[in-house]
Amino acid sequence: MSVKKLELEELRGKPDTDLNKELINLREELFRLRYGAVAESLENTKEIRGKRKRIARIKTLLQQNATRPEGVPASAEATPAASEG
Repeated sequence: MSVKKLELEELRGKPDTDLNKELINLREELFRLRYGAVAESLENTKEIRGKRKRIARIKTLLQQNATRPEGVPASAEATPAASEG
């Protein structure tokens, strides 16, 4: 499994409250990274892109959880194409 799939499975296993807490922490970290980039104290600019992508993944999962019908687990939404391989 790729790192992205492992990360996504990890995030799917977390409750919405934990996802919201992580989202807040990531936004704060992203702010600090952007500030560091402007102040030219940031060594690895790829960190900004990684944080933005993780924020997007969490926001997507939160939206999916909000629109999912009651009683349907998150793992039931996995695509059947993944099990065909």
